[in-house]
Amino acid sequence: MAEEKICPVQFGTKLYKYQCGAKVVQREKLIGSQEILGAVTGLKNFEGDQWKLGNLAEMTDYYIYECENHHILCRPADWADVPTVQPGTIKCRYGWENKQHQWYHDLSDEKKEKVWKE
Repeated sequence: MAEEKICPVQFGTKLYKYQCGAKVVQREKLIGSQEILGAVTGLKNFEGDQWKLGNLAEMTDYYIYECENHHILCRPADWADVPTVQPGTIKCRYGWENKQHQWYHDLSDEKKEKVWKE
């Protein structure tokens, strides 16, 4: 397994700064609002808050990553080497949930697996 990724979420005031620093533990694929969209894709080269606009042919799937402190991050597929879980598994402790769209729920179990494992 590759190097362990830590959560980059930061908090701060004028008096102090704090970085979460917890391990990123799991990820799930982002799925579009319509079946024709399928998995959400974006540029492969991602660095912090800035995009490196390079070759638009270098696209990759995007995932929601979760750290041990339940921070949710949206990043490209190769951002962290962590286990992939089925869509709808990651839930935020503040009540947010990555609920999947109706088209996804209407699929058979075999087709659902194909969507999130491709």
